[in-house]
Amino acid sequence: MKKRWFILATAILSLGFIGCPPKTENAGGATAGGTEGEIVVGEYGSLTGGQATFGVSTHNGIMLATDEINAAGGVNGRKIRVITEDDQSKAEEAANAVTKLISQNNVIAVLGEVASTSSLAAAPICQANKVPMITPSSTNEKVTRVGDYIFRMCFIDPYQGEAMANYVSRDLKMTRAALLIDNKSDYSTGLAANFEKTFVANGGRIVARQSYAQGDSDFRSQLTSIKSNNPEVIFTPGYYNDIGQIAIRPGTSA
Repeated sequence: MKKRWFILATAILSLGFIGCPPKTENAGGATAGGTEGEIVVGEYGSLTGGQATFGVSTHNGIMLATDEINAAGGVNGRKIRVITEDDQSKAEEAANAVTKLISQNNVIAVLGEVASTSSLAAAPICQANKVPMITPSSTNEKVTRVGDYIFRMCFIDPYQGEAMANYVSRDLKMTRAALLIDNKSDYSTGLAANFEKTFVANGGRIVARQSYAQGDSDFRSQLTSIKSNNPEVIFTPGYYNDIGQIAIRPGTSA
């Protein structure tokens, strides 16, 4: 984890040095761009709300990497300062957070977000302002298609969806699958679409489809409906705080 975030921080700072014009001095007296003073980097993440478990972990990783880099002398003798904005696990707040980081804090680069939906809301703003943005874990392939200032450091949905479908159909020899999806999540819908494409191409069949909304606590009706179609496997691409509850529902195992 430490190594991964060290690479992340170093990569985004390098991109910032290469791709950004000099910035003006910010309210705290530090120079965001240029060649002197602190290097000011923005972070936007889900520190509260439904995806807070991911956002807090990501924030802790960023701060750990920052502390280690600064303790080692910084980058070219300059210390890194991270300004963090909480987007409350909401796409519209992600856009507001990035706008503030760029226009008010004059950051040279932006780290975040975890969720693909939030990354898609913020990426056009970074692209328009020519401020590099890198997401640690937004897998939806549309994120980096926004433009040449948008980056990621994780596998995308087509890769993951295909790999999972191949494992289920080729290794486990299963031919009947059900889908349980968060329809408002670009992460969930993107993975499901790519899983289905490969699973069907391999000779499998999707026998049931159900959906839920992030934060739901009762999945009995969806799982009961799925069970009636007798699938061999249920594919549920979602966040672990939802998946944990789905997995332990009593009396609904297929």
